[in-house]
Amino acid sequence: MKSKKDLTMQIQRIRAVHGRHRLYGRAQNLVIQYNHNMSMTEENDALWRKYMRCHYPGGTVRPEMGSTAAHYLKLMYELKYPKAVYAG
Repeated sequence: MKSKKDLTMQIQRIRAVHGRHRLYGRAQNLVIQYNHNMSMTEENDALWRKYMRCHYPGGTVRPEMGSTAAHYLKLMYELKYPKAVYAG
């Protein structure tokens, strides 16, 4: 199982070691695809809706909801998804 955080760290490691390799662009494209697949899950959608309820319509975070918004953002970033989601 991987999270968006795991994928971010993985692409950073690949960049540090193989940033000039011809397959780096392919690896980066895969990470973007996996990230998109994770974002389309029901779990992520539910967390996103909760996260957006912490904001004013203009997009700024409500002062009393700052820690709650940060919590939901962290959950979206660290939630582990089954391999079928990110490899599908």
